[in-house]
Amino acid sequence: MDGRDGRGQARGLLMKNSRDRAHRRSDGWRVCAGLCLAATLGPVAAQNLAQNPRFDGSVAPWATVFSAAPDPVGAGTVAYNGTQDVDGNAPGSGSVQLDVPSVAAAGTARAEIAARECLPVPAGQQPVTEARYSARLRVPVAGNAADSLLNASIEVQFYSDAACATAVEGGSVGEGRVLGSGVPDDAFWYTLADPQFIPAAPLGAQSVEVRLAVTRLADTGSAASVQFDNVLVALNGTTPVQLQHFEVE
Repeated sequence: MDGRDGRGQARGLLMKNSRDRAHRRSDGWRVCAGLCLAATLGPVAAQNLAQNPRFDGSVAPWATVFSAAPDPVGAGTVAYNGTQDVDGNAPGSGSVQLDVPSVAAAGTARAEIAARECLPVPAGQQPVTEARYSARLRVPVAGNAADSLLNASIEVQFYSDAACATAVEGGSVGEGRVLGSGVPDDAFWYTLADPQFIPAAPLGAQSVEVRLAVTRLADTGSAASVQFDNVLVALNGTTPVQLQHFEVE
């Protein structure tokens, strides 16, 4: 799933059920609705578990990780980009940029580089019965051959411990985009998102890992450069205000 920043376009992906319930409320409740919304927006927005999700001033505390043996070994760099920002270069804000080198070597398919966070699952949101996650992705024209040999993605994995060490079965999901023909665009930010991941059974998770990754799809491929911004992770029905306002193609 992907989306565009369209200034002048109507924005908002609000829950249909919420709208339907609002239409059924009494006139008295409607009078209160504005005040109730104002009172609740703060706590709802705070449910975005990601740290420094807009990359304000740096990529910290995001860490650089590479795939390793027995998988193919990843290569590349993760760095702060202070000139590219999905919100139109908001003061002090930028994005995280992942660069991967060109390659032509056997056994390099599935090699990956990622910016990664390990986040605690709040006690009040255990077990995990639902997850919502998204990130914005920019694929500039310069530095991208669009040969469909790379994939950019947001990956989410739940763990039974607090240190993202023991993965929970059925707790790995992700959304990505192959860097193929027509994808690079200097002015376009894609949306990678799953607005409602529901596991087959509640997840007994104490931590969740979020990865913004570039993965090789073949043993050969050109160099690539992408930027990620506005990362969102919410659990068990809590919807950050930002997630309620992204567009979808």
